[in-house]
Amino acid sequence: MPRYRAYGLDIESEIELPLPAFGGNTSSADIEDAGLDHRVTVVLGDVPRLATENERAPNAVEINRDRIAIAWRGVGRFLVVGGHRVVVDMQHGADARLARAVVMGQCLGVLLHQRGLLVLHASAVSVNGRAVVFVGHKGFGKSTMAAALQARGHLLVSDDVLAVDVGSEVPTVRVGSSTMRLWPEAVEASLGRDPDELPRLSEHIEKRLYSAKAASSDDRIPLAAIFVLAEGDATRVAKLSGQQSFVELVRYTYVPSLIQESEAMRDHFKQCVALAARTDILRLERPDDLSQVGDVAAFVERIVTDDQS
Repeated sequence: MPRYRAYGLDIESEIELPLPAFGGNTSSADIEDAGLDHRVTVVLGDVPRLATENERAPNAVEINRDRIAIAWRGVGRFLVVGGHRVVVDMQHGADARLARAVVMGQCLGVLLHQRGLLVLHASAVSVNGRAVVFVGHKGFGKSTMAAALQARGHLLVSDDVLAVDVGSEVPTVRVGSSTMRLWPEAVEASLGRDPDELPRLSEHIEKRLYSAKAASSDDRIPLAAIFVLAEGDATRVAKLSGQQSFVELVRYTYVPSLIQESEAMRDHFKQCVALAARTDILRLERPDDLSQVGDVAAFVERIVTDDQS
């Protein structure tokens, strides 16, 4: 099977993924000898119908110990097992691009949680070798801000699914996918590109896929700051308290409903407490005006650079 690298994992997949191909010299035997298991497999197979499926809901979830099954109407069923295996049961006639999006989104998000990482619904870039992270409600511009900073010469760390390792004194972020999903107006505002030059996420979804310049897939990048996006009449930042930071981290956990229904919630809360104590988490207000996204990106760049100096 083709091999890819993302989130520090060696991923073998029977379906094409928008990830860097793995051409390194590390063999599976080398990984085993080092006492590490960074291997993940994505295979095509049968996933039984979920008891929770019904025709009115677009998706369904079923949790059984270390297994989480997800069904998407019109796309297929997906099974994530023990942090090392994803089974894809694609519905006949489904758009393969949507199946890939589910694998790269919910499936990898669940798998990374299963491997003990804190996973946030966020986008991040590397500024002077440190990760700058954006979280916020859907449609608040996480990917747009990351794209604007990437256009200013900074490397993308990950878009949409962000894996944070809080086990060390300085939390680190793992480099994920280099493919961004942007609305057409965000492509124009943040990248200065014609959105019609970029492929769509799917036939019926207007979002465009953009291959960004990204950090090395094996890098673990120290976390500089997390910006919580909000609307305001001007561009400004305010540092959040420890309690406020904890609340925001819980709020922007990736696939929180799956974590709440599993036995991982207590460990997840501990990770959020640890990250809130070790990282600057700031509320970033800015006008709801895409024409100003470049100025906001420059503002963030100055804050992070001044903090590092």
